[in-house]
Amino acid sequence: MQGDGSVQYAGTALYGVALSETSFVNYTRLGTDWILQDTSGKRLSSFSGSGYPLVGPQGRRLFNVKSDLSGIIELDKAGAVLWERDFPALMTTLSVQGDLLVVGLLNGSLLLMNTQGFPLFEYSPGGSRIPVILGTAAAPDGSLIAAVCGIGPQHLTVLSRQSAGYAPLATLGLSSDYRREVRMGFSPDSRYLYFEGRSGAGLFEPAGQSLRWVSLRGRLAGAAFPGHGRLVALASRDGGRAQIAIEPPSGGAVYREEFPARELYLGNIDGQLLLGWDGQLLRIDIEAR
Repeated sequence: MQGDGSVQYAGTALYGVALSETSFVNYTRLGTDWILQDTSGKRLSSFSGSGYPLVGPQGRRLFNVKSDLSGIIELDKAGAVLWERDFPALMTTLSVQGDLLVVGLLNGSLLLMNTQGFPLFEYSPGGSRIPVILGTAAAPDGSLIAAVCGIGPQHLTVLSRQSAGYAPLATLGLSSDYRREVRMGFSPDSRYLYFEGRSGAGLFEPAGQSLRWVSLRGRLAGAAFPGHGRLVALASRDGGRAQIAIEPPSGGAVYREEFPARELYLGNIDGQLLLGWDGQLLRIDIEAR
């Protein structure tokens, strides 16, 4: 969709969609042959694999996550293997940003890899009865790595880039007890980290090491930073109901609404907010008064 509301491409998800800013793969649950298309639906290339396709957020990198979660393969746009790596434990979460790939493992380890699949950094947060990485995120500028870790207790770990790798910046205890992957990510300017919490979404500012919570009902379904980062939009879904909250990252409500929805999507276009739900798409313009 373009900023004026005209639709470039419309289609039905076969099972899942590996989506980036410039391209996507619409794949079936058990399919092994995939088609990479641009935002207008034009076929760019086709490739095969055993597992699930993954496209980096900028569309520059293409991956095949193995079906048993034991490893990952990076492919070029023609489908040829660039590199392949297996891990000592099952993958539980991953994050792609530019040239960096961060993988979280069932054994509680975080691995940072470069574009050749070579490990640049490894870290095990520890401090929990059951070590596991439940969510991870890399900042767009590569300056920070964050993870939700462990069971009994669960905590947030944030690492900052140093001359010799990454070092712990903050560790915060959480009241959550998730046994699944946690949704989390950074703002486009790398200033704020959002992550799923027990009763809403956490917003952490690494520079000041300040954390605040935005109350939401149900499971965090998406986050976006409209107004070129001046605002944060957070959406949650609880059964057939959804909530959206829009406010400055530092706090202070701008807009909050609840509505019926079973499927939910948040995104940005031209600095404005896109809200998709149950086959409908709405652009929300933010106006200063």
